[in-house]
Amino acid sequence: MAIEKNIQITAPDNIPLYGILTIPEHIEKPPVAIIVPGFGNIDENGNNTKSEINTYKSIAQSLSKYNIASLRYAKRYAEKYYSNLKNKPKASIDININDLLLWIKTVRQLKTFSQIILIGHSEGSLVASIAAQKTQVDKLISIAGCGRPFDQVLAGQMFIHSKFLHKEYLKILEKLKKGQIVQDVPIGLRKFISPDKQTYFLSCLKYQPTQEIAKLNIPILIIQGTADLHMSIIDAKLLASANPNAKLVIIENMNHIMTEVQSKDLIVNLSYYLKKNVKIVGRLIDEIANFINN
Repeated sequence: MAIEKNIQITAPDNIPLYGILTIPEHIEKPPVAIIVPGFGNIDENGNNTKSEINTYKSIAQSLSKYNIASLRYAKRYAEKYYSNLKNKPKASIDININDLLLWIKTVRQLKTFSQIILIGHSEGSLVASIAAQKTQVDKLISIAGCGRPFDQVLAGQMFIHSKFLHKEYLKILEKLKKGQIVQDVPIGLRKFISPDKQTYFLSCLKYQPTQEIAKLNIPILIIQGTADLHMSIIDAKLLASANPNAKLVIIENMNHIMTEVQSKDLIVNLSYYLKKNVKIVGRLIDEIANFINN
């Protein structure tokens, strides 16, 4: 059994931040894993406004069975908490990094954990890699992390979503790489690369994932699924080869939201994003737990 506690802290700009601490019962000073969320306005359970997949909640509860505590937290402006917030500052990966540093500080001040481990999922992998340079953590785990330059990943993802709009998307990306925000975005592309999203993407382009993870001198676990539509085995191998402390694990048929997909069909894979309480691949939890506990 595990105890769950809601935690609310306040960022320096007076924005409230929300998280849930899961602590295994009757274990003195367990290790704690901070689950760093992926791209989008994701809440502490791994959901956005259109999903109830509860992936991060499932990871937290599964890790508690291995006597590992965890903190999962909502990203700024997750609709669950921030739908009525006015005067939102423009999104930036640097804000996400600073928020993670604040969560690490909060967990450390509790003085009840033996180790602090960062589990970065998707974009959270890069956020965790940069934060780990700025404060002391014991280990880092990257799940479905980006290894290629950010613009290459965006271009590849757009090709999956729409081959017809791909060329127009690339034109906007080229301008973005030059620091130019494109205001007049074609209607079909607005949900993918609106001016607001371009501002966020621009903040990401200054970081090269392999260069950031190469700066770390802690044990690193790189995990990638073969059914991932957003990141690839190439990304995982690039990250692993960038740091001699990294171990690479490839999990067959695991997709981006960490559930098992046997079908190669794109629509079938995407359908899992709309399911409730998706089942996390068992091997993923085993690999994480073994890495943390050994």
